[in-house]
Amino acid sequence: MKLNGIVPPRIDGRCEAVERHAKRNGDERGAAGERTMRNEIKAIRMDVLREIRFNSIVSNPVLLAKRNRIATNIRAVGEQIDRKGLISKMFEAIKCVAHRGLYFERRELRKLDAFVDRHIGDRAEDRKYKMV
Repeated sequence: MKLNGIVPPRIDGRCEAVERHAKRNGDERGAAGERTMRNEIKAIRMDVLREIRFNSIVSNPVLLAKRNRIATNIRAVGEQIDRKGLISKMFEAIKCVAHRGLYFERRELRKLDAFVDRHIGDRAEDRKYKMV
C-alpha cells in the first residue's frame, strides 16, 4: 500500500533501524540491570551514609558487610589492572586525572574503605560495651 510515494511503517514488528540501534554491535553499555563499577561505588557510598546517619543497633554488622563488599571490588579492580600491559596502564593513569578509569575506581574504593573503617564502632553504645 503506497500513498503518494510514502510507505507506511510496518505494523507486525519494530522498524529495522530501531532493531539495528538496539543491537549496537555487541556494545552492552547501558543495558538494563548492568551495574558498572562507578554505579557500584555510588550504591555502596549511599548505603554506608544511610547506615551512619541512622546509627542503629545493626549499623556495625552492616558496615562490616559493606567493607567486605568494598574489599571484593578492590580485588576485582586490581585483577583488571594486573591483566593490562604497560601501555594500557599508562592510559589508565591518564584517565585517572580525568576522574575515570580503573586507577580512579580503586582510589575511590580505598577512600570509601577508610571512611567505613573510621565509622565502625563510632557510636557511644559501642564504646560503652567495649569498656565493659
